[in-house]
Amino acid sequence: MPLYISKQEERVINGSAPRLAFGGKNKFNHNYNTLEDNEELHFGKIKAKAVLTPGHTIGSMSFLIDDIYLFVGDNLSLQNGQVHLFNSLFNFSDDAQKESIKSLAKITSAEYIFTAHYGFTYKPKGAFKNFLLLKG
Repeated sequence: MPLYISKQEERVINGSAPRLAFGGKNKFNHNYNTLEDNEELHFGKIKAKAVLTPGHTIGSMSFLIDDIYLFVGDNLSLQNGQVHLFNSLFNFSDDAQKESIKSLAKITSAEYIFTAHYGFTYKPKGAFKNFLLLKG
């Protein structure tokens, strides 16, 4: 099965850049393909759009599936149905993550948001509202 990462994340995967702002280099020995921001992949009838969302790592990506399902991984957390930053201790850059969350909020076709650790919501427009008001 192919593995896909952002072109920016390749530096983390090959060990030339730290995983976190305070250090911690990884070395990943597996074949992978790199993706550009907004590049689309097709798996049969399924369309996956790669969205560059740095912050958790330098090359974090989110994926919009069939223009409806937004998988954000560790790029944000959901608390009581509201969007928040992921845990700062584990982020490469909170400032970059804030900008990425603002760009994710502009994906108006998404009907669901799925996170890696903080559940999901089927009300994405309302979930971003407080974050955008608080963060500007």
